[in-house]
Amino acid sequence: VVVHTSAGDSITTGDLAAAANDFTYTTVAPAVTSLSPMSGTTVGNTLVTLTGTGFLTGATVTFDGVAGTSVTVVSPTSITVRTPATITPGKVDVQVATDGGTSSPSGTGDDYTYTAVTPVVTNLSPATGSTVGGDTVVITGTGFVTGTTVKFGTVAATSVTVDSPTKITAVSPAVE
Repeated sequence: VVVHTSAGDSITTGDLAAAANDFTYTTVAPAVTSLSPMSGTTVGNTLVTLTGTGFLTGATVTFDGVAGTSVTVVSPTSITVRTPATITPGKVDVQVATDGGTSSPSGTGDDYTYTAVTPVVTNLSPATGSTVGGDTVVITGTGFVTGTTVKFGTVAATSVTVDSPTKITAVSPAVE
């Protein structure tokens, strides 16, 4: 630190000045105090504004460990981010990471709630299969979440895996 007056500048060299003039900046961990909006669909891409402290350029934002996109540090107290898609509806913690550390997931100010949407099927591949079943069918669309079931007509698929919010792999059942 240098102090300047009309008489001159403070001493910046020598043993006495070396310790007395040193000032060290430390970064602090960010803290998230609120979100707006506090919920959105599992499809993702909802623009969310985070309010808090300690937000630095280069910050990253995660929703239950999954990176948000289009992160913009508006100020040391405000960040905008787009939510990632998820296959699991429900409440998640939102965390901000900077050079100063990672925000604590405790409290409710950093909670974001994903809500399920009506699924939409846009394609089946293949679109035909044997009556004996056992065909692996890739279903593409939107709004697929954990716990999704699949029926071929009125008969349940023998296996269903929700690969992502836009992809399901199902095995066709046998039909008469």
